[in-house]
Amino acid sequence: MKNVGGTALLYRSKDLVNWEFRKPLLIGDRETSGIFWEMPIFVRVGDYRALIVCEVPGRASYWVGTWKDELFTPLHNEPRRLELFNHLLSPTPIYQNGQTMAMGIIPDERGSKECWAAGWAHLYSLPRVFSADDAGHLFQRPFEGVNAGSDPLPSLANLPIEEGRITPLNGISGTALRLQVKLHRGNSESVSLLLRRSPDGQERTEIRYHWEVGKVVLDRSASSLNTRVRRDMQETTYFPPTPDSLTWTVYLDRSVLEVFFDDRAAFATRIYPTLKDSDGVALVCRGAGAMVESVTAAKIGRPV
Repeated sequence: MKNVGGTALLYRSKDLVNWEFRKPLLIGDRETSGIFWEMPIFVRVGDYRALIVCEVPGRASYWVGTWKDELFTPLHNEPRRLELFNHLLSPTPIYQNGQTMAMGIIPDERGSKECWAAGWAHLYSLPRVFSADDAGHLFQRPFEGVNAGSDPLPSLANLPIEEGRITPLNGISGTALRLQVKLHRGNSESVSLLLRRSPDGQERTEIRYHWEVGKVVLDRSASSLNTRVRRDMQETTYFPPTPDSLTWTVYLDRSVLEVFFDDRAAFATRIYPTLKDSDGVALVCRGAGAMVESVTAAKIGRPV
């Protein structure tokens, strides 16, 4: 079809060898969902179905809707982005114990010479469990099984964050960590989580949340001293289900960073610190009164 966007096609087979073309499953709009789709998946999520596609050039989008008599009816017309920052590509579905999960590709963000020297590029994400609400939002949380084999670190509770001062999470550091940080706004304007931070702050990756406008900032501008890797700042919008409260679940594994917001929204990305002591974790806020309800952490181990 001419002058339309990307299109997912519906086929049917009785033996998975011979296939019969039925019709277009969904036809996209050039302006909102791109002109070409790659690697579509069509999965059951609770009472609904979700169509997830990878737009060219490299953006994972989805529609949630109903499925009856070979008719997919989305609950929303325009696509929604699978990730807050769209770094995850080509999700592959997994069904286990009544759960719908997916693993995707987290692209490398080093220069080609860096990848060649390393001998590899790209990797798979953690498996994510999908759920959907009646408004067609696709929620994501990490699969609990990935926590097996982790070594717990000291927990923290009722920790105030002083305005403008770096608040280190004492006893919590490393390059392979799982963190869950529960925050309350108080009177603060924004709160930031600093990861892979060197003691002098020369290297650090910052995840910042601005409460009033619901803005999420991923700041990798100081994430590495290596000028041949991607170092940038990106922002998007997210509003938590409970105003003035936010829970970050973070998986950090060397160059890989995966972050979940309230077990609803997520993003994956890559960072490449160069300093041996870039392993600290800290918090900082703008405006007074932010409070950490709790921090639980563990060193990531090999699943058993």
